[in-house]
Amino acid sequence: MVSLEYVSKLLPSKGLRKLGPNRTNVSIQWKLQTSMPLILESSALSTGTPLIGEAILDARKDLDVKSFSVTLRLHHHYKKPLRTNCPDCAHHYVQLQKWTFIDRRIMPANGKYPFIFTTRLDNDTPPSLTTPLLDLTYELSAELILATGEPITWNQNIEVKRSLYRPQVLRESSMRISGTPLNARLSSEQIIRLDKKVKVDFSLSKPRHGKGEIYAWEAIGVEWRLEEHVEAPRGICARHAEQEESEPTIRRHSVSHIIAKGRPHNEWRASQSDQETTSTLSFEYGPIATMVAKRNKSCVCEEASNTALKISHDFVLEVSLSAVTMPSDKADNTAASNSSRKIRIRRPVILTERQDDAFDDTFENLGETLPVYTRTESDLPAYVV
Repeated sequence: MVSLEYVSKLLPSKGLRKLGPNRTNVSIQWKLQTSMPLILESSALSTGTPLIGEAILDARKDLDVKSFSVTLRLHHHYKKPLRTNCPDCAHHYVQLQKWTFIDRRIMPANGKYPFIFTTRLDNDTPPSLTTPLLDLTYELSAELILATGEPITWNQNIEVKRSLYRPQVLRESSMRISGTPLNARLSSEQIIRLDKKVKVDFSLSKPRHGKGEIYAWEAIGVEWRLEEHVEAPRGICARHAEQEESEPTIRRHSVSHIIAKGRPHNEWRASQSDQETTSTLSFEYGPIATMVAKRNKSCVCEEASNTALKISHDFVLEVSLSAVTMPSDKADNTAASNSSRKIRIRRPVILTERQDDAFDDTFENLGETLPVYTRTESDLPAYVV
């Protein structure tokens, strides 16, 4: 068990202090016995994740207390609700647990009063995240109601993440590029940890052509990017849901955007054999955590959750190529051909902030989808020196 960890000490704001003298007479300190952030494991491996904590009230003067309670709730913030001028459409709260500790008592001055609360989050609970369409936040709220009826509240957010219990396996795929004699091979990791670099190996090969001549493909430009695809419901309150006559599908929307990108150096390695010539590009990118903007905190692995939010990520490699011919005995004497292409390779990936490699191989199947190879006609010149 992790030792008690100080989380925060929240004092009433100046604005609250103006409302009544009692607000300066009491403060709260949160202590959590569960290490932060909370880590949700795979739902197949665990029954849930415990949350154990204390809310410690510090009374500076005698207080006549009517009630004191702590509430844990999940806050859905819909950034593009169906009715933009309705706060109930934009904000939806799900109460996960409520603890009521006091039912009328006197709290003497100069005392600290701890109240312990415990619960368990199911492993299909969604993690905390921020997306362009929907934010999910776990909020602890403490409410102290005095005998006079005056309420005093404190709020504290807790972060919930999901671990990925799957071993890392290097994924290698090859495919013939339709409409060309090229064979492409991509080798990269499908599980991307945000705090580590990712290695990519990409090669293009082609059978030798004619007697004494071979074809090679020279890269004009290379770019990689990570794309995020988010699909979420539009927020709508109960009152407007009764008035809304649109189809259910209209209440959902999606967005795709780039969360990280870069241009590796054009450091290709050429090799040839009696049957083919091959050009290989090897590079690393990341760590993604240093590249993703704070507003895009949705880098989570796609595990089951009890929300209609769907998130997926793609690694995209885009290579602009020019075909050249060269005599096999004079490899540095190249001549331009009349062919240039842009090849776009798309591969599904999983982003995660935490991963445990030491686990049974039965959970290794990632349901891998082969990369999608797209040929894009290019207006680039046939050959550029």
